[in-house]
Amino acid sequence: MKQPRCHWNYCIIAAVCALAACSSQQSQQEPPSPVVEIMDVAESDADWEPEFVGQTAGFLEVEIRARVGGILEKRTFEEGQFVKQGTQLFQIDPVPYRIALKRAQGELAQAEARLERTRREHLRIAALFTEDAVSEKERDDVEMAFKEAEADLQVARANLEDAQVNLGYTRVDSPIAGIVRKESCSVGTLVNTTDASLLTTMVQVDPLYVNFSVPGADFARLKHLIKNEILTRPEGRQQVTIVYPDGSLHPQPGTIVFTDSAEDPLTATVRSKVELANPDAALMPGQFVRVRPRELRLKKVVLIPRQAVFTTQQGSSVYVVDREMKARLRQVTEHMAIGTQVLIAAGLKAGERIITAGMMKVQPGARVRQAAAAGAQPPAAAAR
Repeated sequence: MKQPRCHWNYCIIAAVCALAACSSQQSQQEPPSPVVEIMDVAESDADWEPEFVGQTAGFLEVEIRARVGGILEKRTFEEGQFVKQGTQLFQIDPVPYRIALKRAQGELAQAEARLERTRREHLRIAALFTEDAVSEKERDDVEMAFKEAEADLQVARANLEDAQVNLGYTRVDSPIAGIVRKESCSVGTLVNTTDASLLTTMVQVDPLYVNFSVPGADFARLKHLIKNEILTRPEGRQQVTIVYPDGSLHPQPGTIVFTDSAEDPLTATVRSKVELANPDAALMPGQFVRVRPRELRLKKVVLIPRQAVFTTQQGSSVYVVDREMKARLRQVTEHMAIGTQVLIAAGLKAGERIITAGMMKVQPGARVRQAAAAGAQPPAAAAR
């Protein structure tokens, strides 16, 4: 029996409509949601170790000058050598000063003998005067001679002491323990006291100073954090760790002994100074090191990975994921970078969720999918 032709036409039309409907549904389907990494925002405490570039400087610099004149006979050090306090550095010809010392010793002996003679004469005349055997003028003359002899003895003693000191000055010793720099007078030079001839200079390296500067903006942030008890530090003077250029640490901690009260207008920085024990002279003046303040602690702060923050026309921003798994653009205020993280001052609160990786694939308001945790298996694989 033949099927009616209209029935076949109806079937064809129905099939075409079904195909069109399927095509329309497929075209209306949303594109697959991008897979991103998401983290929960939380307040936490964290240690903070900022670093600043510093340069070492001598604790004390001393000019070594000649205190007596004469020929510079010898030098007993190598330039750049570390010497202890009291180490001989130079020798000035001592012969003229030995002669002067002997002369002063002889003059002292003469003054002592003269005083003894006048003392006896004074006693003899005083006894005769009580018996009216000598005149008052004779007595006064003897008393005057005795006083002059006493004064001459004092002068002789002073001259002897001066001669001894000058002889001692011919040996030039190190007044401090430190590094001896380049000599200013070579052996054989005639040095004098008229211009106090400079022989060399010395630098004390134990303790040592480390000078460093903090950018003014960072210094203001530090004061704000401390004032609001977000950043805590030990009581008393701040201690620091000194880091060598190769990353190793100086064995002793340093102490900040000076911080400028005003920002340098030329460099826009605040200068500080560290005092550092350096008993083995491991550091020399002029070296660059890093200064790391110790025991700084941040309290109840929001820290997020640095890569979670990106820049838009509105400024620093992040993607916040809402309950519907949609990415919402949020502007935030950064306080400062701490290692691989950023301290957020405003714009986020504990309990919110942000995207930390995959932001390039995200559109504001679009749905996202959270990436599986490392080591997690898809449900089908887990079932097998």
